[in-house]
Amino acid sequence: MTHVDRIAQVKLPVTDLATSVAWYRRLLDLRLWVEIVEDDVYVAPA
Repeated sequence: MTHVDRIAQVKLPVTDLATSVAWYRRLLDLRLWVEIVEDDVYVAPA
């Protein structure tokens, strides 16, 4: 059986970025390393 030890990066298109980031962080116990902002708009977590 395969065991996932860690996840390095996740990229999923979503309609509500802030809500989705919170949900995936809770579900998968992910760490947020970087928040990317372009023209004062939050466009991507990393």
